[in-house]
Amino acid sequence: YIYQLAEGYLFGDHPTGKNITAAIEKFQKAADLGHPDAQHMIALFYDLGYHGTPKDSAKALLYHTFAAEGQNPESQLVLANLFLNGIGVKAGCHKAAFFLNKVADRVVDELESNNVLIGDRMIRLNEDLDHIKKQEEEDLDIMDFYHYSAENGDVRAQSTLGSLYLKGGHGLPPNPALAKAFLEMAVDSGDVNAYGSLGQMFLQGKGVKANNETAYSYFQKGAKKGHGSSLNGLGFMHLHGYGVDKNVTLALEYFRKGAERGNTEAQYNLGLLYMDSEKQGAVKQDFAKALRYFSLATQAGHTLSTFHLAQMHLNGLGTR
Repeated sequence: YIYQLAEGYLFGDHPTGKNITAAIEKFQKAADLGHPDAQHMIALFYDLGYHGTPKDSAKALLYHTFAAEGQNPESQLVLANLFLNGIGVKAGCHKAAFFLNKVADRVVDELESNNVLIGDRMIRLNEDLDHIKKQEEEDLDIMDFYHYSAENGDVRAQSTLGSLYLKGGHGLPPNPALAKAFLEMAVDSGDVNAYGSLGQMFLQGKGVKANNETAYSYFQKGAKKGHGSSLNGLGFMHLHGYGVDKNVTLALEYFRKGAERGNTEAQYNLGLLYMDSEKQGAVKQDFAKALRYFSLATQAGHTLSTFHLAQMHLNGLGTR
């Protein structure tokens, strides 16, 4: 409550209005009680010499350390930068990696637990804004053409629009209803790629009522045609026992077949199984194989595989 009160004073949301002095006082009180976000704020005040707070890098470091120990990601990033560049502390790559790893673990946990789809285009901070605007306008023109083509029976356009509406991209916001409509059009036109996307929709309940039986049916149809994403979907369902008996050996086989067809999710799942096989059983731990599959997926731009590959190199797993 004290921390929320401090935020209210700082940002002017408190009934009495903005009061920086009161905000700093409340942040300090919350920090003394061990609130990591309040400790981070106090560290910033000492870093900046904010509103009469004396500039004190030693105290800032102390409070960043307290906050980082309390799992505040902002202070963990600050400490990583300090140790990486030797600012006010003895430079140390391992210490920098330790704090960066804390933040990365948190992000990866959120991605893996929520099955977050990673966008296909990321904007660099130094990318020219005019260029971005121009690119977005070009994307919209291309999407207009895809819509026209899809409505006139072009299966490739139907599948592409279905995938884009599923996760959003190229100027199109996520729209599960349109994703389902275009993917079903693509399936009816014989497109194998759409099976995997529809299976994922029903497995995760994205814009439709979750239905393991329907998801399995779509994955099966795609797998029979050798589609990598569908093979990965079957592996995922057998690995976790979603609508089917849990069978790690069968999951491994499906992942292998999907990986052979270049599916990065299957390569990633194989890497996880070989790296941490004790959790699943039936698979012998093999760091060299885990490294291989993470490397293959990383080369294709798979974000989570890149994280685990870096972890393995950092800890010398499968690299010797």
